[in-house]
This record gives sequence, structure tokens and C-alpha cells, in this order.
Amino acid sequence: TGLNRTFAKSKAAFNPYMIYGANSKFNVIKGTGGGNKFKNGLTQIYINNSISSFGGNLIGGNTFDKFNNAIILNGSKSVVIKNNIFNDANQAGERFSWFKYGLQSDQSTDFIITDNKFKRLEAGIECTGSGTGSALIGFEKKGNSFTRCKTPIVTRGANEMLNIHCNNFINPEPNDYGGKNWDIDDVNGKFMDQGKASTPPSEKGPAGNIFNKDFSTDRKEIDANLSTKFLYYPHTTDFTIPTKKTASSSFDIQSGLVPFTSMNAACSITKKCTKCQKELLLLKQDVEHLKSELYNVEQSLDKGKTNELLSVITSNIPVSQLRDILVEGSPLSESVIEAIYKRSVPLPPQVFQDVFLPNSPLNSKNNELLQTRLLTLPSDIAEKLRKAQVINPPYRTLTTIQREINDKENERQLMLNDAVQYYIENDSLSLAIDLLEQENRKEVKQGLVATYIELRNYSAAEAKLNILPVNSIEDKAFNDLYSIYIKLGINNKSLWEMDSTQILRVKEIATLCPASLAVINARALLNLISNDSIPFCPVINNSNGLKKYIYLDEYEYSESPKGNQLSAETEYLGNNIPNPFDGSTYIPYYIPTGSRGILKIFSTTGELIKSYKLTEGNNLLKVSLKEFSNAVYIYNLNIDEGETVIYKKMVLNK
Repeated sequence: TGLNRTFAKSKAAFNPYMIYGANSKFNVIKGTGGGNKFKNGLTQIYINNSISSFGGNLIGGNTFDKFNNAIILNGSKSVVIKNNIFNDANQAGERFSWFKYGLQSDQSTDFIITDNKFKRLEAGIECTGSGTGSALIGFEKKGNSFTRCKTPIVTRGANEMLNIHCNNFINPEPNDYGGKNWDIDDVNGKFMDQGKASTPPSEKGPAGNIFNKDFSTDRKEIDANLSTKFLYYPHTTDFTIPTKKTASSSFDIQSGLVPFTSMNAACSITKKCTKCQKELLLLKQDVEHLKSELYNVEQSLDKGKTNELLSVITSNIPVSQLRDILVEGSPLSESVIEAIYKRSVPLPPQVFQDVFLPNSPLNSKNNELLQTRLLTLPSDIAEKLRKAQVINPPYRTLTTIQREINDKENERQLMLNDAVQYYIENDSLSLAIDLLEQENRKEVKQGLVATYIELRNYSAAEAKLNILPVNSIEDKAFNDLYSIYIKLGINNKSLWEMDSTQILRVKEIATLCPASLAVINARALLNLISNDSIPFCPVINNSNGLKKYIYLDEYEYSESPKGNQLSAETEYLGNNIPNPFDGSTYIPYYIPTGSRGILKIFSTTGELIKSYKLTEGNNLLKVSLKEFSNAVYIYNLNIDEGETVIYKKMVLNK
């Protein structure tokens, strides 16, 4: 722990890292004076975890100045970052040349980032893949402030339980503003609803961010390019209501219904607790009751008469009679609601309202269809139905109950974070583990596997790993990587003593895209033992112009090529055959007539190994890597100098 120290170098001797931690638990905190000061460093604090265990870092009361990245967190759990200043200088000319990112987080979960000041940065916080572990960027005493930052918050990937609330976005100068306060940009990603529709005074929790309150009514944009929409519930005051960067931004602003006008009244999501066992149990019981209610409502959809309702919707009975049948059959299933939209003769406005009110709020899919229909309805009916998509007592639809489940689970996870942090700060990791052992969430179980490994309790780690489900490539990667750690530990070996098979599997995991926790861990491990640096996952624009990570397919073993497997005009690059291979392999590809193609092969560190010019048509390219070492290699196809770029991987195993 540094207390009131200065970490500085001249610009000419820029340090790559000032503090580097590999699987290290340490605090960088303020003493009785002005706190630690960091100046001139590409990355000033770098925490790179190959094993993601509970018992995180506390970074508080520091000043970071002149950096490319002030803090990088890779694969961290339970980190608290609060009361820091990111860029205390006021030199306008240097704001984007020296000061890039205040904080970058990749596959880190259950963190708390609160009450910091971010000034004149390219991006204040960039968060990738916090997953389903509740994480907070927001309020403890006064929230984070982002002053004259080009893009204050950037999120990528899966952030299903990331809370961003009660922050202050201040941008008086148009030239400083990059066009959005949040950039939520990954079509593969997810984002949770921000805030709550309506809550009793004891459970206040709207999003409550402030946008340019004292300077302008503009520069309040949020842009979200996701596959599914999320809802944003602001306060009722104008300066807390954001705007969409584009009409297609994948979130909806639910304004005018959250009954809070005071930031102080609204920014306490839950009562702060320390050990929290009682509160956690009560919230768990609330979730169980809500899930029971959800099940009962699912069983009662259409009153068990789905086929009859579908038939009557397409019949010619009077609309008043149809209305009575549909209302009596409510709550309606998704298939019945879709059939109403597709009806050749639309329901009259009043009948439409009578049917849809008891079935609101709708799920996201049916809500999309509703928004189109609202444009054709009288304004009073449209507004009533629009408000019903936020809160609609006394009706209890599946969407209403699921939102309440999400709220309670999120509240409980934030409280669990507080409790774990309390125990860790008071040197009671064993009590934190006892609390975590009661949880069923996959991320918690993974964290416990890692924690037991760090404690050298390999039997407990192995038992916990054996009960984890393996339902995806990401799950398999985690299972394989942590099995290697356990085997090394049982045999009294260090990470530097992996055999060639283990190293090859680690390299395979490190090249998977998009990055998961195991991928980040594997990359950190390679960096630790051999200083290897794996390039970031490539990003492309899909047909809708949205950014997405390229998934590198899991390799499949095949003995020999059996003809071209590509479908012309729909596929361009196939999986190499065989894979793994012992020297030579065949790569199927398709180049459209009149186009030019180049295939390149790279090592996992980004070094170009070979390059081939390709001919038009459907072909097989024979590639020989006999002169190279066993490893994972990346190959890509570039058509017409970048219009189409596709990445895949192959494994050389001689």
C-alpha cells in the first residue's frame, strides 16, 4: 500500500507501468495527507489476473495525471475504486493527446466505482464484459463526475447487471464533447434496465444521472447499439432526462413516471449494510416468491385456451364479442398477442386499448410491434398505452414480474458486494467465503474455484469446479484452464512448470473471441510466464452498421478435405481441414468474380507468419507450417482491401 507517495517520470522516460499486479491483492489508498500522486505513465496501475478470485483491490484517494491509461483491471473481482481524481491538470491543449482512458475494465465483475472525478479525457471509463455480476458506476456519497470528457462512459459486450446511476456529466464546451455520454456499442452485448419504474420510499432507485445541468440543455445523448433494448428511467426533472443519439438507439426512455425530484432522495438504492445476512435472506425469499408468481402466471396464459383464441382472432365475429373473449382470456400469450397484430382487419382503437391494457407492460418483442401501432391510434389512447408499458397497476403481467425479479436480484447482488467487501476489509475472508457458498450464481461459483486455488485448497476447488455447468465454449474454456491450475497445485508445480499440452490449451483459450473471463485469465497467464501479448479480438460492422466481436469458431477435427464446403456468395472462408494438423492443412475459400483476396496467417502475438494472394472462385488453399512450432495460429481473409474481413483459428500439433 502506498500512502501519500509520488510516482513520476519525465515524459522522455515514460513508464509502461508504475504499479503492476499479477494476481495480487493490494490497496493504493490515501494516508493522512493528500494521497498518492501518479504522473507520466502509459499505464499507471495495471492489475492483470490469471486467477480471478474474491478479495479485490481498493484504490482510493489518489490523483492520476498524464497517462494513456490510469488504471487497467483485467479479470478482477470485488474491486473498489473511489474518491480518485483522473487528470487534475487544466491544460486544454493536452486533454486528448496525453489523457486517454481513466479506467479500463475487461471481464471484471462485482466492482464499485464511485465518487471519482474524471476530467478532460478521451474516455472516463471503458467497461467490457462485467457479465451478470452486479457492478456499480455511480453513487455512494456524491457520485462520479465527468467533466469535459469526450465520451465519459463506454461499455462493450455483456453487462447484464451493470448499474450506472447518480453520475454528473458536465460538458460546457461543444468542442470537448464526442457526441455521446454513454457509448454502449456491441450488437452481441446486453445491458440491464437502468433504474426502476416506481418504488415505495424505502426502495428508491431510478437512474438519476445529471446531464449538463448548469450549462446547456443539449449534449445529453446516450447511444446504444444492442441486439435487445433496455429501459432508462430518469428523474422527472429536465436535466436528468437523456436523449437518444440516433432514433435507432436500442433503449427506451421512460420519463414522467418516476416520482422523485431530489437526487439525494433517489440515489440510495438500498439501505447500506455491513454483514447483511438477514437482508440478503429476505431478498432471496422475495425473489423465490416472485419466481413462484411468474410460474403461476405462465400456467394461466390464455386460460389454457390458446388454440381457441387463435382461431377466434381470425374469425368474423363482432369486435365487441372478440374483445370480451380476449379480455376474459388475459393474460395473453406471446403467440396470441402476435396474432392480434397480424389480424387482417386491425382492432378499433378503443377495443385495442381494452385488450392491451390488462396485458401491459408487454415483453420487448411485442413492445416493438406496439410502438408501430401506437402511431395509428388517437393520442390519448396511445399515451395511455405507452405509460402502461412502464407501470400498470393492478395488472401483473410476465414482464412486470420479471422486471421485479431483476430488480430484486440486482439489489441483492449489490448488497452481497457490500457484504463481501466489508469482510475482506476486516480480514475475514473465511466469513466472506461462507456467505458466497450460499449463492448459486455461476460467476460466484467460478470466483470460489479461483479463491480456493489461491488458498491452496485444491480439493475444494476441484469439487466446486466439477459442479459447474459446461454449456458453452466459454464454460469449457474456464473448466479447462482452472483444471490446469488445480492439477499444477496438486502436483506441487508452479505456473512456469506447465507441460507442452497444457501450454497449447492455454494458447487456444487465449485466442477465443469475444473475450470471456477464461480468455482474459489465459492471456494474463501467457503475459506472466513468457511476456506474450495476445491481440484484442477483432471488431467488424454487421449488415446494420452495428459493431460486433467476431467469434472464432471452435475447431472441429477432420481427417482430410472432402471437397469445398463453402456456399458461394454466402460464405467466404471455411474452417481449415484437418484441424488440429501436423504440418499441412487445407483452407476452403470463396472470392467473388472481379474481387481480390488475401489470406494472412498470424501468431497469437500478432506476428505475420505467411501471406497468400487468392484466385477467384470456390477453391482450396494448401498451407504448410512444418517449419513453425506447435501453437494456435490465426488466419484471416481480406477481400478488396478490407471490405470483408473474416478471422478463424487453426492448431498446429506435430
